[in-house]
This record gives sequence, structure tokens and C-alpha cells, in this order.
Amino acid sequence: MQEIVSIALVSSALFMTGVIWIVQIAVYPALRWFEREGFAKRHDLYRNRIAAIVTVPMFIELAASIYITVLPIDAIGPDHAVALLLVLVAIWSSTILIQVPLHERLSSEKDEVAIDSLVAGNWLRTILWTLRSIWILVLFAV
Repeated sequence: MQEIVSIALVSSALFMTGVIWIVQIAVYPALRWFEREGFAKRHDLYRNRIAAIVTVPMFIELAASIYITVLPIDAIGPDHAVALLLVLVAIWSSTILIQVPLHERLSSEKDEVAIDSLVAGNWLRTILWTLRSIWILVLFAV
């Protein structure tokens, strides 16, 4: 079981790190160039498609993180497991409290302030996911 959880933890973290960098560098800044007319429709299309891509990996990452916190695995001790889970809680909190409300604003109309806030606020998730993935890789390499 440790091997399955380890694979789930590493692969989901790396996958989400890759996705968040694509979103941060390419997708969110590109929202500035969408025309005002039809913006909400295009934005909702993006939201639906990105949700289809990230929902399962995010829940796999959460489940694996909870698992290793409750039943530590050889590569990751209990202290690291708790800390990694707390980083993931911070990522999810940022998503729910910052990103989702901004996306809600953009679902009705183009709002440059909301787009700028989306880009700026997403750096927290980008940095946290990146550091979390590096941390996990280091723990498995040791």
C-alpha cells in the first residue's frame, strides 16, 4: 500500500505543479486579451474544462496527504506528513477563499481588476505547489 500511496502523492503533486505553472504563466494572463463581448462564456468554458482536468488529481493529492499523515510511510515521517498536509490546506484555502470568488466575478463580465487579482493571488498557490513538490521529491530521494 505504501508504494501506491507514494506514487499517488508524487504524481498528483507534480501534475498539479505543472498545471498551476501553465495557468499562472499562460492562461490567467491571456484572460486580459479576451474581448469583453463573450468573455463570460469563454471564461466559463475554461472553468469547466480546467475543473475536469484538476478535480481528480487534487482529491488524489488530498487523500494521499491525509493517508500519510494518519499512517506515515517510510519515505516521509510524521512531522513532514503533517507539514505537507498543512501546505496543501493553505493551497486549498487560497483556492476557495481567493481564486473562486474572483472566478465568480469573471463569470458575469470581464473585469480587469479581477483578472489582475487572479494573476497576483495565484502566485501563492504556484509557489506553494512548487515548494511542496520539491519537498516531496527531496524526501523520496533521501
